[in-house]
Amino acid sequence: MISVYSSVQSIMSMGPVVLALGFFDGLHIGHQTVIQQALQLAHEGEARMCVITFDIPPRAVLRPEHPVQLLETRQEKIRKLDKMGVDTVVFIHPTVEVLSETAEDFMQSLAGISGLYGIVCGSNFTFGRHAAGSPSMLSAFFSGRGIKVKIVPLTTSPLLGGREVSSTVIRKLIGQGRIGVANQLLGEEYTITGTVAHGFRRGHDVTGVPTVNLETDGSCVIPSDGVYASRILIKGVTHASITNIGTNPTFGNQARTIETFILDFHQEIYEKKVMLSFVERIRGEIKFPSVEALTTQIQRDVEMAEKLLNR
Repeated sequence: MISVYSSVQSIMSMGPVVLALGFFDGLHIGHQTVIQQALQLAHEGEARMCVITFDIPPRAVLRPEHPVQLLETRQEKIRKLDKMGVDTVVFIHPTVEVLSETAEDFMQSLAGISGLYGIVCGSNFTFGRHAAGSPSMLSAFFSGRGIKVKIVPLTTSPLLGGREVSSTVIRKLIGQGRIGVANQLLGEEYTITGTVAHGFRRGHDVTGVPTVNLETDGSCVIPSDGVYASRILIKGVTHASITNIGTNPTFGNQARTIETFILDFHQEIYEKKVMLSFVERIRGEIKFPSVEALTTQIQRDVEMAEKLLNR
């Protein structure tokens, strides 16, 4: 079971340890390469493997007027790291004071960790005040100290025309509804967490296709408006589903909602926490001339979702 701490001081006497440094939003295939190389180095040195990261983006403190929507919650990040075999994660809270520390201060704090065996980071990793610290500075600082520093080149993908994989690119893909490509770069299906809330009941009372409405805290990226093949995790069990995101223009709604029809499911789950994973976009949102036309299209969407979920 992964151990979770909130400061570097908590791991000062951990013993032999390898550190992986980065924010790792989404833990995409590039991040996974960094983690895997850190795990290999830890195995070589018979050391524990620890990720040091922030619990929120530094930009949320430095530029709060421009919030960044993330690819995962803190709990999702912990789950993924645990699944990968990471022993420990340290979530540093980026206060103004913390972000004012120099790159030298940060490196000195790492050097104080007893039994530090190695450090692994991506080639674009920055740290310290004004992001002045770089991987080359880490290599130079720890040179001759018996501590291995491994700098991992950025991962590229033919899905991006050979460009580098990044959390920013994946956020844009999800915002464009390009879930299939985003999932391949993430290495798993994109997932959001929320609570089932009461909706308009049109799904049950009007179209005859009952749906659940998902409310999120707004911290993570929501895919663009449209209909998606999806999976929903309820009380530890995954169910096939189809999800509509948008304003339901057929009914002239104003608010943007996330409505999910769970295939072959008839339980009452209001107020329950659920996880919704997006598999593939089926179509964009359409304003239909009648409820009957909408209902007919929903049945077609369900058939397509079943094909996508069973492929």
